[in-house]
Amino acid sequence: LKINPDHLNAHYNLGNVLFDLRKFKEAEAVYQKALILKPNDKYLSHMISSLKGQTTNTAPKEYVENVFDNFANRFDSYLSKNLKYKVPENLFKLLKKNFPNTKKFKKVIDIGCGTGLSGVVFKDISDNLIGIDLSHKMISKAKQKNIYDEIFHSDIKIFLQNQKEKYDLFISTDVFIYVGNLDEIFSVISSRANFKAKFCFSIEKCANENFKLLKSARYSHSIKYIKFLAAKYNFNVLDFVSTTIRFELNKSIDGYLFILEKT
Repeated sequence: LKINPDHLNAHYNLGNVLFDLRKFKEAEAVYQKALILKPNDKYLSHMISSLKGQTTNTAPKEYVENVFDNFANRFDSYLSKNLKYKVPENLFKLLKKNFPNTKKFKKVIDIGCGTGLSGVVFKDISDNLIGIDLSHKMISKAKQKNIYDEIFHSDIKIFLQNQKEKYDLFISTDVFIYVGNLDEIFSVISSRANFKAKFCFSIEKCANENFKLLKSARYSHSIKYIKFLAAKYNFNVLDFVSTTIRFELNKSIDGYLFILEKT
């Protein structure tokens, strides 16, 4: 940057390094400089909003694609070893606890499937398993596992709005942390859910607000908010548990696992 102060990628990378080091004020200053070079950049705008504590409705598609395209090659090992990530397994156990006699679900959709960590866990109870994700590179990794009957590169809402199919089980692990306002997602899932379809998902814990954009650039949601949306879109909350979603810098990130049923 001393050689070329207008080098956009250098600003991006310096901001990201400072962010990872939790030097949030310095990171924000660098992102602001980058935003001058590239006004209206959605990745930068999202990062700045998170660092300023300004809650937005959702993370931009460009931000999510950027994060996961860059993360795809080391995603599985990093989550299991560094973050001690067990959400798919724990969500599966909660579903089986509530429905011990259900052997299979006919039509299953893994929303934000990523590299297929949830697909691997839920495959055996799925007659037909579909995956959706925004990241081309994550989908490429998922395809190598041969666990999905079909897999699509798409935005969740757009995909479901264009579907004629209805589904019996919806899985969404660590996806809503990139969406603040869940109203439209609950609406479109409800519209594509068969009677008594199950909707299983994880969220990060938010205590005092419906949802909040955190300094991590992810969103947290409250139990009250989920219960409100469930009632609004004709779901019963069958079960939910408090859990550790992952570990970051050796600190546990608290969240919830939910099992909803369409009425």
